[in-house]
Amino acid sequence: MGKTAFAERLLHELGAEFPGGQLQVNLRGLAPDGPATAVETLGRLLRALWPGELCGDAEELAAWWRSITAQHPPLAVLLDDAATAHQVQTLLPGGAGHVVVVTSRDQLAGLLCDGAVFCHMPPLDPDSTEHLLTRFPGSERLPRREVRRLADRTGGIPLAVTVTATHLATIHSNGRNDDMDSWSGDPATSGRHHQAVARALDSAYKALPPSAARVYRLSASLPALDLDPDMIAAACVLPSQQAVTLLETLAAAHQLEERGHLPGRTGPVYRFHDAVRDHARAHEDEGRPEAVRRLLDWYLVCATDAERRLTPSHCRLERDYVYLTEQIPFTDDAGATAWLDAQHHNLMQGVRHAEAAGIDAMVWQLVHAMWPWWRSHHHYALWDEAHAMAIRAASRCGAREAERVVRNTRGIALRSSGRHREAIDCFIQVLGLADAADDQRMQAQALFELGVTHHAVGHADEAEPLLLRVREMRLDQGDRRGAALAEIILGCIRLDARTIPEAMDHFITARSVLADCDPFDAARALAWLGRAHALLGDYLEAVRLLTQARTEFEETDSPRWIARTLEMLGHTAQEQGHSAHASQYYTAALERYDHINPHDAERVRQCIAQLTQ
Repeated sequence: MGKTAFAERLLHELGAEFPGGQLQVNLRGLAPDGPATAVETLGRLLRALWPGELCGDAEELAAWWRSITAQHPPLAVLLDDAATAHQVQTLLPGGAGHVVVVTSRDQLAGLLCDGAVFCHMPPLDPDSTEHLLTRFPGSERLPRREVRRLADRTGGIPLAVTVTATHLATIHSNGRNDDMDSWSGDPATSGRHHQAVARALDSAYKALPPSAARVYRLSASLPALDLDPDMIAAACVLPSQQAVTLLETLAAAHQLEERGHLPGRTGPVYRFHDAVRDHARAHEDEGRPEAVRRLLDWYLVCATDAERRLTPSHCRLERDYVYLTEQIPFTDDAGATAWLDAQHHNLMQGVRHAEAAGIDAMVWQLVHAMWPWWRSHHHYALWDEAHAMAIRAASRCGAREAERVVRNTRGIALRSSGRHREAIDCFIQVLGLADAADDQRMQAQALFELGVTHHAVGHADEAEPLLLRVREMRLDQGDRRGAALAEIILGCIRLDARTIPEAMDHFITARSVLADCDPFDAARALAWLGRAHALLGDYLEAVRLLTQARTEFEETDSPRWIARTLEMLGHTAQEQGHSAHASQYYTAALERYDHINPHDAERVRQCIAQLTQ
């Protein structure tokens, strides 16, 4: 019916009235794998305004979305293809001045209580249908009665009209005039709208070159929310340039919608209209299972390459490929990061499809390969969902080492989102599995995570002996980096106990090891060392070390720790009685925390308030 096109045009024309910008999210109300979840859609909306951590479940994310938008300039939000009123209500922004445009095939009467104004989208009237049909090159040669006949057969459905007009243009450019005579059926019968769309799509499909028709059939069943040339080249075993050309052919025939160029993607991005996807799936193709598996293997090859480039110390686990496809050549960390950011939603579709299809190895391997994305984006609800699937899959297929690893990673998400008791239980379970398998590396890792979690909740008496044991275990295993990470937490425990010289020894040891292999954690050790000097009253050295640590965090693109270092500099200035300098540091930290983590931001606000008392 043209609902999405109408809504996009409306928001485009109203753009100047909404200085906060425009956001659009596809709720996938009629998608074959079901509507998008609240966690998924809230995550996408929040990431557009909030580059920091996404903590909590759907209810907490919804509250966060309302809080952020309540302080944001007026926004225009398009919620496309909604399934239910509840799905929309969860996504309504807070504050005043925003506009939300919703498209759906149902009326969603439940939105009346939210002040919704309904706009019914009827078919085009006959005159408008004929006008649209006659806008293609060569249409002037068609007799008016033929135009009316074709307009009547489209039923005034914009999708059918557009596909028909495009097909007519192709026919006349090739000098053929009888192709449309094969249309049959009376649009006055029941279900005329669906019939009109089906007739238009059938005719357009028959006119496709065989290679484009094959891509049309295969791509409709791929586990992906959108498509790009690299994905089609991998799934359909095509040269890259041919994939580009065939996608352009399908878009020109209105079999695909072009969504433009997006960061991290090579070439334009396309998607199916729901009705078109259903039509494509109705055409059988025995190559579909292979195309799906080829795309899943391509996801896994690329994600694994990015994982090993971005996080070389991450535990390497086996990969089970059926088709070793050519991955995107990542020449630098920025390219690998951009690819993960751009494809994470398709990777999650791959995980969900693999779970539904019983491809257990693919489930846990994809989740494991996405580690750099989980670590950098902190979308804890999605992290937890994915790892719960991965744990079940690894357990079902007997991948015991993988089960231990993904359970441990899930525990990190639980701890980071404030669910400390659940995290402790998770790490204890990992430790039990590691003990049973005599997996000494994972024993040390689980003990380390337990120690970090106990320290996070203020249980230093439980944390310290665990971390001392971890340090010795890792040194015995030859894992100097792992031992150095334990040294940092041990130093923080000594810092809290105000045994400053011991804390400094821990930080100096950690720094000396990490400087050559882990620039981020080396900077963490340096920042804590600077804080230790401040607590000893050596303020000049403290400022020097903290300033150097801030520079190193900038080089490793670590915004949260840049803010943390500014906060430490604020404490150092305040302890010297330099309130003006402290206020400047706290304000700079707050500006960064406001975009990263609300709990950190609130802590710094309290520091600023204390300065004025």
